[in-house]
Formats: sequence, structure tokens, C-alpha cells
Amino acid sequence: MPKRALARKPEKRERIIDLVVLWKSTPENMRKHKSLAELAKANDLTPNTDFYSIANSPEVMMKVTTSIAGEELNEVKNVLAVLRDQAKTGHVRSAEVYLEWIRKIITDSSLMEYVKPAQDMNRTLKEISNGAQQMLKVAEKLKDHNDIDTYLQSKAVTADYKDSTPMENKRLSQTNG
Repeated sequence: MPKRALARKPEKRERIIDLVVLWKSTPENMRKHKSLAELAKANDLTPNTDFYSIANSPEVMMKVTTSIAGEELNEVKNVLAVLRDQAKTGHVRSAEVYLEWIRKIITDSSLMEYVKPAQDMNRTLKEISNGAQQMLKVAEKLKDHNDIDTYLQSKAVTADYKDSTPMENKRLSQTNG
């Protein structure tokens, strides 16, 4: 029964989908309307079987998932950087997760077709392989915390620090702090 009613009003169905996707993609504590019924009423919709059928449809769930995942893509670079840095210090699990992510990306044919890398694929794969081999060599050498500490100390750089903050800023921070 709901499919027939919705088939006559595709614009209404799309409106409900858009409203519900936005509502479900918003964290609960930030939602203006605390329930689907409130959302429907606030938008001059009747919270009936048709409404709930659309609100809980696979189409809505897919759009919500895509919306949330899309927002998190901005953080992927930061997470990968942390994994990479941890892997370089010998953290084996970080290296595994980092390399698995890269493997999944480069073997995703639809993504690779979309991105169409300008570089030669063989060269890219060799660079990734070389980086992975370097990480694994470091990880194999580091058997315990003493080995890790020794390795990190060997990579430490001694540097001199010179305060280049203008005097005006120093005076302001001293009076404010």
C-alpha cells in the first residue's frame, strides 16, 4: 500500500528522504527535533506508515551512511599520518593497518578509474612497496621498549632554540598571563 501512495508523489518522497537523511546525519544532541514524529509535524508531514516506511528505508540508510562517511573523509589524512608515524617507530599494528588501507585503495578499480593517477602505476606500486619494506625492517629490529628508545634517540636531532617573538607580544603575554 505505501508504494502506490508514494508512486503518485515522488517529490514528496524525495522531500521526506532529504529531511530524514539530514536529521539522522545530525548528532542526537544537536537535533532540533528529538523524534521522527516531531520532524514530520514541523515540516507539515503526517508521521504515518508511509512516512516511517520511507524514513527507515534502505535508501535513507545508504544516504545517511554516505553522508557521515563523506564528512569523515577530511580526517583520513590525519589518521593515516599518525599510523604512518607510529609504523616508522616500529609499531607493527599501525604498519599493518596503514598498509592494508593503502592496499585497499590501490586495488579498488572503481576508485582508481575515477582518480586516474597521472603517474605510472608500476612506479607508484614500487614506491609503496619500498616504503612498506623500510617500515617492516625497522619493526623487525625493534624487539622491546629499550630497542625502541635507542632507535628514537638515534633519530633525534639536536637544535638550538631562539625566541623570535617581538618584544611587544612578550610584554602583552606577560601582562595577560
